[in-house]
Amino acid sequence: MEEKEKPLYHPEPPLHPYEEEIDLADIFAVLWRRRRFILGFTSLCLLVAGLYCFLSKPLYKISMQIRPGITGFDNEGNPISEFKAEDIKAWFESGFYKDLLMSQGFKNVPDIQVKNMRNSFVLTLNLFYPSAEEGRKILHLLNTYMSMEVNKDKFPERKKMFEVIDAERRRIDQRIAERKKMFEVIDAERRRIDQKIAYLREEEKTIFERVKKIENNLEAIKNTRLRMLKTINSVNENTRELISLRTESLAQKDFDKLGLLLYSSVIQQNMSYVANLEIRLLSLIKEANDLQFKKSQILLKVKDIENEIKSLKIKRDVDLAKKRFDIENEIKSLKIKRDLLNPVQTIQPPFASPKPVKPEKAKILALSLVAGLFMAVFLAFFLEFLEKSRDKIRQQA
Repeated sequence: MEEKEKPLYHPEPPLHPYEEEIDLADIFAVLWRRRRFILGFTSLCLLVAGLYCFLSKPLYKISMQIRPGITGFDNEGNPISEFKAEDIKAWFESGFYKDLLMSQGFKNVPDIQVKNMRNSFVLTLNLFYPSAEEGRKILHLLNTYMSMEVNKDKFPERKKMFEVIDAERRRIDQRIAERKKMFEVIDAERRRIDQKIAYLREEEKTIFERVKKIENNLEAIKNTRLRMLKTINSVNENTRELISLRTESLAQKDFDKLGLLLYSSVIQQNMSYVANLEIRLLSLIKEANDLQFKKSQILLKVKDIENEIKSLKIKRDVDLAKKRFDIENEIKSLKIKRDLLNPVQTIQPPFASPKPVKPEKAKILALSLVAGLFMAVFLAFFLEFLEKSRDKIRQQA
């Protein structure tokens, strides 16, 4: 068998130590030789970056801050929230808002960035949009949409949250209805007080009529007494005159016995009549005193009625009014709590930057200059390497 020929091995001569070192002069020489390429490539990068900045639409930054809303209240009336910031962030990351925006006529639906700084409850929504006004409308629409119950079945957490909020709203509405029923109780109590006052007024009117009759009776008794006193005085005067005449008759020697008897009879009749009148006068005085006492007792009852009416008016105009006022304030407070129930609470409404923030022209141009120069230098050395390799291969050939 023939032995295979072994390939000849030609070891390359060892490199001298100075050939492995990089000479700065060579580096600058390469850069100088490729200066046109470096400048041209860098200028091309700047041109591309300039065209991008010129053709790109300016974008405004529209931001809004939200946090998980109030889902209920504890026994002390303090707000509680069973919602988490991660839930809201998950809604936006799922892209639920894109269908809504497309249904509202927005063709190019932008991406919304959601940031949760340091795991706080506050979420910052950032949107970059060509129109600041349209961008604010988008975030405002999304904020309104998150407070509505539409499409809640697509998100179990959102559905559960609205179930909690609906239960709390029903509880508050029930309390409001109970408080409103108290108005009916207050109105019924007010009507009862008015009826009681009207009844007391009628009773007072009747009592005054009785007092008027008593006063008329007292006036009649007074007039009767005056007439009787006048009659008694007149009769007594007549009696004294008769007694005087009878005494004169007795002083005469030939007095008329029949006339004397007549004087005595008349005098006796006058005295009897006066005695009857005095008895009648005493009876009238007693009757007048009884009527006066009765009048004073009736007037005391009128005073009691006036005090009762005053107390009823205070209860109607002060106590019931205060009770109604307190219930109205409680209803207002309950309505405020009901309106505060929301999965999302707005901390900062949508606001836009005064000027476009994108594209950042100065930053893009600076980066394109640095990147273009770096790539141009790299390509320059790479081309230099290719050229030297090609020359070396030619020399070995």
